[in-house]
Amino acid sequence: MRVYKLYITLCVTAVLLVLNTSGGGCAPDGDKAPVIRSIEVPKEVMPLFNTPLYCNAFAAGILTYAWSATGGVIQGSGTDVIWISPKELGEYTITVVVKDEKGNTAQESARITVVGTLAEELAVVSMECLDCPNKIEASKWKNYLIRCTVNVVDWTKLTYAWTATIGKIDGQGREANWQTFGQYGNSLIKVIVSDPNGKKAEGFLAVNISCCH
Repeated sequence: MRVYKLYITLCVTAVLLVLNTSGGGCAPDGDKAPVIRSIEVPKEVMPLFNTPLYCNAFAAGILTYAWSATGGVIQGSGTDVIWISPKELGEYTITVVVKDEKGNTAQESARITVVGTLAEELAVVSMECLDCPNKIEASKWKNYLIRCTVNVVDWTKLTYAWTATIGKIDGQGREANWQTFGQYGNSLIKVIVSDPNGKKAEGFLAVNISCCH
C-alpha cells in the first residue's frame, strides 16, 4: 500500500511540473494587448488650427494607430498626427485605437476645447508621474514616465530642461524617463520650459521613493 501511495504522489508531482513548465494554461506575453501610456493633446486650441497629437504606446511587434475625432479633421497616421480643429467653438474628443499584429487592441481618449482666445503667458498646467501609484509614490530601482502639460498649443516649438534631486531623469520634450536607484526619500522633479521668444515657465513634482510598490 505504501508503494502504491508513493507511486500516486510521484505521478501527481510529475503532472504539476509539466503544467508549471508549460505555463499552466496562461496566455503568453505575445498575446497581451498593447498598453497606451499616454496621448499628448493640448487642452485648448484656436479654430482651424493644425494641432499636433502624439500617442505613447508599447507592445510586442508592430503597432498600427487609428485616430478619430468628434469634430475637425485628422491628417496623417502612426504615433504622430495632425488634427485640424473645427471653426465652431466647444469641446471635442480625440480617440486613438492601437492594434498589434495579433489583433489585440487598446483605446484611449482625450478632450480638447476650441476657444476664441488663448492665454498669452507660458505656464505649466500640470506635472504627472504616469506610472506612480497614487501619482506621488515610487519604488527603488524602477523607471517612471513623467509628463509636463503646458498651456501652449504647439509644444513642439518648446524646449524642456529636466532635473531630479534623487535618481536620474532624461527627456528633451514633454515627457521624460525618471530612473530611481537605491536611495529612499522625497525626490523633487523640476522642468524649465522655454519658448522661442525667451519666455520661461517652471513645473515641479514631488515623489516619495519607498519600498515597495
